[in-house]
Amino acid sequence: MPKTTQEKPEKKRFSGFIFKLAVAAAAVYLVVSFVGGQIRVADKQRELEEINQKLEAQVEENADLQRLMESDDEDAYVERVAREKLGYAKAKERVFVDLTGE
Repeated sequence: MPKTTQEKPEKKRFSGFIFKLAVAAAAVYLVVSFVGGQIRVADKQRELEEINQKLEAQVEENADLQRLMESDDEDAYVERVAREKLGYAKAKERVFVDLTGE
């Protein structure tokens, strides 16, 4: 019988250690999950800002196109598209391109 009384405190210590280990593992898991979630939230916020900037640019372009459709100045539009999108120029006209990116 003395052996059984000695085993009980050892079992309690072992089960207490296992419980502490499980709590520590759960805490580490929760911290890692929280940090990962915060990183994903920050990424999505940056993505949202980029999409909002693209949306604003598209709204401006749509407003320009709407103004063009409401006006009868199609020649000016065709000339602007030819210059900006297609790279055309008038005869004997010199075009300077800013390569600095500003």
